[in-house]
Amino acid sequence: MTEPVPLRPGSWAGLKVLVLAPMPTEPLDYGNRKRGYFVCADLKARGAEVHYVHYASEGDWRRNPPLQANRVMQECWDALYTVPVTKPLHMPPADGGRYHSIDEWWDPAIGDMLHWLFSTQSFDVLLVNYTWLSKALEFAPRATLKVLDTHDRFAGRRELLEENGLAPEFFYTTEDQEKIALDRADVVWAIKRHEEEYFRTLTSRRLVTVPYLETIRPLNRSVPPNGILRFGIVGARNNVNLTNIRSFLQVARHYVERTLLPMEIHIAGSCCEDLKHDPLPPFVKLIGRVPVMADFYREVDVVLAPMTFSTGLKIKVGEALNLGKALIAHAHAYEGYEPTHDFHHLPDFEACMWACKQVVANPERIVELERASVVASLASARTVADSLDSTIERYWQLEPGACVVLDVAELRTGSLVFDHACDVARYLGWQGPVHFVLGGAWDGTADVDAIYRLGQIGEPVLLPGLHASHAAKLGPALQRPNIRCRSFAELAAEGHAALWFAGAPPAGEAVPRRLAMPAFISFEAFTQARPAADFAAVVQNLAQAMERLHVLSRDDHPAVSAARRNAKVEHLRVPMLFKGHQAYAIWALERARRDGVLVLADEADDPLLALVREQAGLYGVGEMDLLVAATAKPAPRLPGIRLRDHGSYFRDVWNHATAPAVVVDISSGANHAALIETFARSGLPTIRLFTGMARARATQVQEQTEAGGTFASVQLLRRALQDTGTLQQAARRRVASFEQANDPGWAIIWSVMGEYRQARHVT
Repeated sequence: MTEPVPLRPGSWAGLKVLVLAPMPTEPLDYGNRKRGYFVCADLKARGAEVHYVHYASEGDWRRNPPLQANRVMQECWDALYTVPVTKPLHMPPADGGRYHSIDEWWDPAIGDMLHWLFSTQSFDVLLVNYTWLSKALEFAPRATLKVLDTHDRFAGRRELLEENGLAPEFFYTTEDQEKIALDRADVVWAIKRHEEEYFRTLTSRRLVTVPYLETIRPLNRSVPPNGILRFGIVGARNNVNLTNIRSFLQVARHYVERTLLPMEIHIAGSCCEDLKHDPLPPFVKLIGRVPVMADFYREVDVVLAPMTFSTGLKIKVGEALNLGKALIAHAHAYEGYEPTHDFHHLPDFEACMWACKQVVANPERIVELERASVVASLASARTVADSLDSTIERYWQLEPGACVVLDVAELRTGSLVFDHACDVARYLGWQGPVHFVLGGAWDGTADVDAIYRLGQIGEPVLLPGLHASHAAKLGPALQRPNIRCRSFAELAAEGHAALWFAGAPPAGEAVPRRLAMPAFISFEAFTQARPAADFAAVVQNLAQAMERLHVLSRDDHPAVSAARRNAKVEHLRVPMLFKGHQAYAIWALERARRDGVLVLADEADDPLLALVREQAGLYGVGEMDLLVAATAKPAPRLPGIRLRDHGSYFRDVWNHATAPAVVVDISSGANHAALIETFARSGLPTIRLFTGMARARATQVQEQTEAGGTFASVQLLRRALQDTGTLQQAARRRVASFEQANDPGWAIIWSVMGEYRQARHVT
């Protein structure tokens, strides 16, 4: 593993990059292997941590994996994972079609590996090589930057080969299918400018050009043994290379025979295995495979790049430039590099031979060409640096979306505020990205389960106060060592759709005036940590900052009525949870056996507690549990009543698999609104007593779940303890009522959020 690198926002330093590629990075005997190696090496040089996932698809690795090469790769990268091939490779289009579909060569084994990696680790960037493996980008969490290194254009490849008399080979697809691959990425890398321009016609994703680049290391030339200059060609064994080389040698034969030009052409690479059967002119020498390509380049005076058609970038051209070799190239072969000499972009093979003649007649021009190659290589280095900077700039940006504001103290399993935040984020996540904006004071503890849930739904972002005090430790605890920091003003400037306050705004993080941003706040979530009486004042302050503030509550509490008097406040009658499918508290209640009585009260010294305790004792109820408001004042313990911790209650229910058989609510209702909704959703029988007025709805009167006066309350409590069956039936009907009455309010929220996104140009 690499040593920790200090974080510098806007750079690759300290980021964890997962690279998926169908080629190894050892041995470096093919262009795509060199491309993969030098890209990863560059990222490591910039301070990134590189984890390499090798889909062992190339022939030598499928049949007999070279162990020494594998050991070298393990030493190169911070981690190496090998994915076995589990399906036939490099097959023609399925069902006799003319083109491959973009995922036709996808192997489910890759998906299994990625699913495991993203489930057990956090990665900042996923870099996928080749469009035909682009499905891998769908396995990355939303917070991970998804980069596609195309290497080549595959739409139009079949037509290109057929136009030049070659049968279709390898992978070829259509523009519609290639667009699918490009749209899966956040950033698309084209290997040359011409392909970047083409890709722009297919996708709106960020596009940059990343040409091939090695470390610039000019080579010394050996002296020609017989004084005749040596011109070198490098080519792998494929039909495109062979067709181009044969066409060039035909032109070269006629040119040399006509001019008696004293020169030698040395050809290296696996293409020699086919060329050795051709009737070659005497000035052509086949070198064959070369273990170290630098040795071949050292033994030639000038490198030739004779190609009139192909796809992708010519790695052999990049090699020559980076080694400072004199280069003569056809214009097509040089595409993707900056020409710095007239001999870099010649129109045809005749012109290439004319350039060879000029060099033979004036050998001093070799030095001129070598200098031009170094200048061109430096230009490529600048392009690569700019493109990598542009790529990682996208990582540090927050994709405009919905921002769920959460006090870090609520980032714990069993918190109803956290359940609310997760439920909202899941719901809004269908419209676009969701960011969890964390503030407040952190106590240094990390709830692994809660952090995992948060990371699966959205991206954590720290408000400045929390970032300044705890980023160094909180970031790793959140499994985001490179955690972003944003103020409320910066979030508004980035164009996010809305702020959603899950509970009260975090302490110590002032919301600036005239924030020009819409917002939402739930009364039920608010009262989990703050008194209901504070709600109106907090809403008033938020309304002064926001362009529109939506107050959400299931019932029309007096505190809500006071809050909505502001003209900028709109009240939506919506329960705290959408479906409750993301609520840990409901999971805990639904799996638990039912036993005992739980009492809800505003304060632990409520005089009515003694009356409830006495009546319950008459029906054999032992010690009762008590939950008071989170802001309740300390009080002495009452006999027969066990005060439960508000913050850990639902974790205790989960751990002991026991929930109350009956909930008795003697509170005002406002400070326990979230608890009451949670119990109702889970089908837990609940009765409300001592409400002080006959305000029960007709259905509640029929179901006998609420009573106002003292006598009626005692009678209702007795009936509930005596006959829980009737109460359970009423509880089940209340669960069904949530399903019927829940959607309309949340549908309004969906519509409002859609309008906000459109107004703020959030996609």
